Amino acid sequence: MKRLSILFALTAILAAGNAHAQEWQMLSSFPGRPASTLRVTDTQGAQGRDFDGDGVADRPFISGTGSDMTIISGADPGQRWQIPLPNGIIAILIAFMDFDGKAGSNGAVKEILLAQKVGRRYVNPVVLYNIDATQGTYDVRVPDQGSVLIGGWDVDNDGTSELIIADPIKKEVQVWGLR
Repeated sequence: MKRLSILFALTAILAAGNAHAQEWQMLSSFPGRPASTLRVTDTQGAQGRDFDGDGVADRPFISGTGSDMTIISGADPGQRWQIPLPNGIIAILIAFMDFDGKAGSNGAVKEILLAQKVGRRYVNPVVLYNIDATQGTYDVRVPDQGSVLIGGWDVDNDGTSELIIADPIKKEVQVWGLR
């Protein structure tokens, strides 16, 4: 009986710890496809260039080798972040977006949205999240290959951004986010 109680207590502790971890996931989808002239919708404007959530646009630079991104604070040019980029990703910066709702608090920064430009479309979006501004660590989440980036904004008014993509193979529009 004592072993069963200990096992139950350990299971409860692990479940409680995992309840607060956010995971990148598809939140919803619906039938549809992108228009042939679709371009990325930037509804965040200057906020999309504010990495640290202080209300001032920051300046990002991707190195010539594509191995890292340096971000210089717009409010304090002496503050910089160096974020390593995943190997093999050839993409351009689309925006800094607050997918987890933590930017600006306790040194937390926004997530980084990258995509490849093909013609007039941006495809294969990549999201770097769980960024530790002092360690430069991150996780990469990529929706299905071949997806077309439509944009990102706070779809459900919960204070966090969601990523909107179109999957031309499945012929559906998808909403992705951290939950």
